[in-house]
Amino acid sequence: MRKLWHQHRLLLFSIVFLGIAWFWEHLILDNAMLHHEVDRVSHVMEKKEASLDQVLNNIASTPTKIASERYSIDAANRWDQLAKQGITFNIFQGDSLIYWTSSETAFNDSLPKVSADNNLIKKLPTGWYMIKQMNTDSLTLVGYILIKQVYPYHNKYLRDHFPNDFKLPPDFLVHPQPASNPVYDVKDSNNRFLFSLEPTGELVTPEHDLFFPSGLYFIALLFFLIYTVQILNLRLPIRGPAKILLSIVIAFGIYYLVNQLDRPAIFEYLRLFSPVYFAAGSWLPSLGEFFLLSILLLYVALVFFRSLDVKDFQHPKWGKISLLLPFLFAAFYFTFSIFLFQILILNSSINFEFYQEMRISLPNVLGFISLVLQCLGFLLIALRLRFIARNILSLNQYLVTAVISALLALGVFILGGHAVNWFPFTFYIIVITALYFIRYDSLLKYRTTFLVVYSLLAALLFDHMLFVHVKTRNTNIQKVLAVNLASERDPAAELFLSDLEPRLHRDTLLQTLMVPPYDVLEQYLRKNYFTGFWRDYDLQVTVCGDQDSVLVKPDNDLHPCHAFFENMVSQSGVEIPGSDFYFMDKLNGRISYFGQMAFKSAVDGRPLTVFVELNSRLIPEGQGYPELLLDERAARKNRRDGFCYAKYYNDQLVDRSGKFAYTLSIKEYLHGKGEFHFYDLDGYSHCAYHISGDNYTVVSYPKMSFVKRLASFPYLFLLTYIAGLLVIGLNNPKGWYFFRRHWDFRRKIQFSLISILLGTLLIIGFGIIAYNYTQFKASIQENLNEKIRTVSAELEMRLGREDQISPDMENYLDYELIQLSDISWVDVNLFDAIGTLIATSRDEIYERGLTAPKMNPRAFYAMSVEHRTNYLHREKLGNMTFYSSYVPVFNNNNELLGYLNIPYLSKQNELMQQISGFIVAFLNVYIFLTLISVMVAVFISSRITSPLRTIEENLRGIQLGKANAKIEYRANDEIGRLVKEYNLKVDELAESADLLARSERESAWREMARQIAHEIKNPLTPMKLSIQYLQRARKQEKENFDEYFRQVTKTLIEQIETLSAIASAFSNFARMPKAHYEKLDLCDRLQEVTHLFDNNPGASVYFERPAVCPVFVLADKEQLSRAFINLVKNGMQAIPKTRKGTIEIKLNTEKEFAQVEISDNGMGVAEELRSKLFEPNFTTKTSGMGLGLAITKSIIENLSGKIWFETSPNQGTCFFIRLPLYSKELHENHDSE
Repeated sequence: MRKLWHQHRLLLFSIVFLGIAWFWEHLILDNAMLHHEVDRVSHVMEKKEASLDQVLNNIASTPTKIASERYSIDAANRWDQLAKQGITFNIFQGDSLIYWTSSETAFNDSLPKVSADNNLIKKLPTGWYMIKQMNTDSLTLVGYILIKQVYPYHNKYLRDHFPNDFKLPPDFLVHPQPASNPVYDVKDSNNRFLFSLEPTGELVTPEHDLFFPSGLYFIALLFFLIYTVQILNLRLPIRGPAKILLSIVIAFGIYYLVNQLDRPAIFEYLRLFSPVYFAAGSWLPSLGEFFLLSILLLYVALVFFRSLDVKDFQHPKWGKISLLLPFLFAAFYFTFSIFLFQILILNSSINFEFYQEMRISLPNVLGFISLVLQCLGFLLIALRLRFIARNILSLNQYLVTAVISALLALGVFILGGHAVNWFPFTFYIIVITALYFIRYDSLLKYRTTFLVVYSLLAALLFDHMLFVHVKTRNTNIQKVLAVNLASERDPAAELFLSDLEPRLHRDTLLQTLMVPPYDVLEQYLRKNYFTGFWRDYDLQVTVCGDQDSVLVKPDNDLHPCHAFFENMVSQSGVEIPGSDFYFMDKLNGRISYFGQMAFKSAVDGRPLTVFVELNSRLIPEGQGYPELLLDERAARKNRRDGFCYAKYYNDQLVDRSGKFAYTLSIKEYLHGKGEFHFYDLDGYSHCAYHISGDNYTVVSYPKMSFVKRLASFPYLFLLTYIAGLLVIGLNNPKGWYFFRRHWDFRRKIQFSLISILLGTLLIIGFGIIAYNYTQFKASIQENLNEKIRTVSAELEMRLGREDQISPDMENYLDYELIQLSDISWVDVNLFDAIGTLIATSRDEIYERGLTAPKMNPRAFYAMSVEHRTNYLHREKLGNMTFYSSYVPVFNNNNELLGYLNIPYLSKQNELMQQISGFIVAFLNVYIFLTLISVMVAVFISSRITSPLRTIEENLRGIQLGKANAKIEYRANDEIGRLVKEYNLKVDELAESADLLARSERESAWREMARQIAHEIKNPLTPMKLSIQYLQRARKQEKENFDEYFRQVTKTLIEQIETLSAIASAFSNFARMPKAHYEKLDLCDRLQEVTHLFDNNPGASVYFERPAVCPVFVLADKEQLSRAFINLVKNGMQAIPKTRKGTIEIKLNTEKEFAQVEISDNGMGVAEELRSKLFEPNFTTKTSGMGLGLAITKSIIENLSGKIWFETSPNQGTCFFIRLPLYSKELHENHDSE
C-alpha cells in the first residue's frame, strides 16, 4: 500500500486540486454565490451605517465640543480613517455649510433633502451614496456612505468601482428602486429596503476572485505533468522515442483542451487569457496560452532528458543515422522557441524595455518567464543529446550532424517567411559544440557553475534579441504614427464638440448677442464654451448674412461668405457624427475644425450664420490638458508614451510634442527620395514621413545606449538561473545542494559572503532610495513653492486694493487665473477665507463634479487654524495621487482675502517617471552588483577552499605502500600550517607503510610457505606410502609385482600433477597477466560463456538475451570471460548432487552502469563464512586452492566495477557484477593509466 501511495500520490494530488478548482469554478460561473454577495453587501452597509450613526450621535450630543474640536488634528485623523471606509459627513448651520470631512465626495453647498426615514439613496456626480441626516438645536448633520464610485467618464485614473469590502465587480448597477427579483435587494438591519443591485456582466465576483480556482488548476496541471514524467521514465516498458512522442501527444491534448475547447471555462474571464496583452492568431490568442505552451514545451524537454538513452541508437546498421532525429528535434525546438520569442515581442502590448520607467507587471514577468522556460528546455535537450551522441559519434560526426540539423531547421524558418537573425543560431552551435568537450562527471560536479555560465549566455541572447525586435517594433510604430500624424484628428476635441452641440442650441443668450460687431459674441463663446481644453486652439468667429462677403487673407480678396465656407467644407471637411462641426483636413500641420450655427439678427431679425473655426496653435504654449480630465475615448491613437513628434509645413516647424528639441527646418537631414526617411540626431532615432511638397511629419524615439541595452540583462540572468535551479531540484532534489541538510565548507563561505554583500547593498540601497525620495520631495516642494510664490505675488498685485473677494469678481478672477496658469504652466485655484472655491483656471474639475468646490479639510485646518504660510501635502482624485500646495493671499493692508492653491496635476506622469526611473536605475545597479557579488563569492570561496580540496583529494588518494604526493603551499597561514602537518604525516606514513609492508611481506611469505607446505604435504603422504608399499612388495617378491608397480607409478604421476596444479595456481594469483582493454559486448560474452556449459550434465546454464542488447563495456576479453566462468563453476560446485542444478544469468542497465546477475539454486553460504568468501586461499570445498573468487574480484575491480553477493540458506546464492558502460572518456582514462 505504501509503495502504491508513493507511486501515484502526485496523480492523487492533481485530482484533488482539480476537483476543488472545478467546484469553485462552477460556484462562481453558475451565479450560485449571488445571494451571498448581496448578503455581504447588506452586512457591510449595516456596519457602516452603525459607524456613521455613532459619529453623528456623538456630534449631536456635544455640538459645542465638536464645534471647538472639529479642526483638531486628532479629529482630522479620525475623519480620514472613516473616509477610507467611504464614510464622510458635513455640518450645516442653518443653510450654510460650516464643516466637511472630505472634498472627494462631490457634494454642493446646499442642504440635501432627505426622506422621512432619514435615509436617501442618491447619485452624486462621483457615485451612489446613502445619505443620512440628523438635526440638533443649532446644527444639521449630513452623513454620506459610499455605495459605488461612478464617474461621468473614464480613464486610467477614473474607474467605476465598489468599495473594496463590497467585493463586487464594477459592472454591477445600483438602483434606488427594488428589483423584480428580491435576491438583488440590499436591506438594512431593520429589513428596510436600501437599494438594489443589477448584475450586467457574466460574473458576480471581481476578477481577483478567479485567481484562486485558476491557481488550483495550474497546480493540478503541474502535479499531473510531473507524475507523467515519472511514469514515462520509470514504469512504462517502451523505448525513449516512444515516450517522447507520447509526451508530445499529452502536451498537445492539454493545449487543445484550453485553446480550442475553452476548458477550464474560468480562463475565458481572465485578462491573462484575453488578447489584451498578446495575440498572434487563433492558436496563440493570449499571453496565458503562450505561458501554458512554454510550460508544455519544458515538459516535453524534461521527458526527452529523462527518457532517451544510448541503447535507443545502438542499432548496428542505423544507429548513427538515427541520431539525426534527436539533433533535428533539438534544432526545431530551439528554432520554434526563437519564433515564439519573436512573435511575443512583435505582437504584444507588453513593455520589455526595463531601461525606461518602472513598468514591471505580471504580463511582462510572465513573458520573460515563458522565454526562460523555453531556454531551459533547450538546455535539457542539449545535455541529453550530448550524453547520447558523445558515446556513439566522433567529434567530426557530432559537429556535422549538429550543423546539418541547424541548417534544416533554419531552412524551414526561412520558408515560413520569417527574417533570419544569425545570432541565436550561433548561440545554438556554440552551446551544442561546447557541451561535447565537457566531461559528464564535470557537469555533475559543477552543475551550478555550468548553470551560471549558461544563464549568462542565455541572458546575452535574450538581451540581443530584445534589442533587435524592440527596435523593429519601434520602427514599425514610427511609420504608423508618422502616417497617422499627416491627417491627425483630435478625438478629445471631437468628443467635446459633440457635447457642445446641444448646449449651444439650448443657449438662448446667444440670440441676444447677435449684434454687430459681434465682439461680445466671440468673448462669450470663448469664456463659456471654448475654455480649458480649447486653450491650445485659436478661435475665430465669423458671422455672415445671406448677402455678406468675407475678406480672405493674405490676398485680401472678397468672396461670398456662404459659398466660400461651403466650398471649403466640400473640399476638406469630414463631418463629425452627432454635431454640425467638421474636421478640416488641410494638410498644413494644424488640426482644424469648422462649425456653423443658424441664428437671427437681434437688430433686424434677418437670418445669420455663425461660422466657428478652431485651429490648433503652432507649437502650443502653456501646459497640456491633464490626463485626468480626458475620456479614454478621446485618447489620441497616434500618440504613444516615449515617442516625440513634429510637423513641418513648407519645411517650417509648426507643431511638436515630447522632450526632443526639433530643428526649425528638416530638409538638411533628409537624403534621397522615398516615402520614409530615417536618420539619427542627438540621441534619437527619427522617422520622417513625406506628405507632399515640403510637408513632413516626424516621429522620434530615444536610441538605446549600450548601458540601457544591458539594463534587462541582470533580470534575465537571475530569472534563468533561478528557474534552472528549480528545474535541477525538480529533476533530482537529492542532487540540489540547497535541499541538503549539511552544506560543505565552500557553500557556507559562499552563502555567508553573498548574504553579507547583499544585505549591505540592500541596506545602502534603501538608504539611498529614502534619501533621494526625500530630496525629490524637497525639490518638488521647492519647485511648487517657487511657482506658488510667483503666482501669489502676481495675484496680490491684482487684488492688493480689494477689501474682500466678492462673487461679482468671479469672471475677472477666472480670466486672471487662466493667464497666470498659462504663464506658470500650473493649474491655479483660489478659495475664500472659509474654504469655498471662488475662481479656478481648470473649472472642468468642478463642473464635472470630480470634487467638491471646497478646500481639502487638512489643508484648510493647516491654513486657518495653524496659520501656516505654506502647506504642501498629497491629495487624491480618483486613482490619481498628486502634490498640492497652499498659501494665504493678503491685500495691501495685510488682510486675508483667501487661499491660493496649486495642484500638480499636469506633471503627474513626469513625476511618476522620475520616481520610477530612479527606482529602475537602482534596481538595475543592485541586480548587477548582486551578479558580481555571486561571482566574487564563488571565486573567493573557491580560492579559499582550493587548498582544502587539494588536501581532501590527497587524503582520499593516500594508500599504504604507494608513493603519496606532498602538497606545495607557500603561504604561512592556517592552511599552510595544515599543509605542513599533512606533509609531515605523509613522510611518517611512508615510513610506517614501509615497515608494515616488510612485516606484511614476511607474514605473507610465512603464510604462503605454510599453505604451500600444507598443499604439498597432502600429495606427498600418499606418494610416500605408495613407494614404501612398493619396496615391501619387492622384498617379498610378490607374484603380481608388475601390477603393484603400475598402480604405484600411476598414483605418483597423479600426485605430481596435483603438485604442478598447485604451483600454477599460486603463480597465476601472484602474477595476473597484463590486461588488453577493448570495447566488448556483454551480451556476446555471456552468450559464449553459456555455450561452454551446454553439455554439462551437473547443471543447466540459462541466459536469455535481453532487449537492452547490445551493452558495451570496456574490459579485457579473456579476463572478463575467466571471471564469469569462475562464478558459474563456483555456482555448480555449490549445488548438491541430489538437486537438479540451475544457473541463471541476467543482464540489465541502470543509468551509466551494466549489471550482471549469476544465481544458482545451491545450498547458499553460511553466515560465518560470508565475510571470508573473497579472501585468497579460502574455500569450502575439499579440493582447490580457494583462489577463484579472489581472482574474479580482482578482475572486476580492475575494470572500475563492483562485485557482491546475496545468499539464502538452502535456496542459493546470487552474485552481482556492476560495470560502467563504455564511453570514450573511460577508454581514454584506462589508456592513460
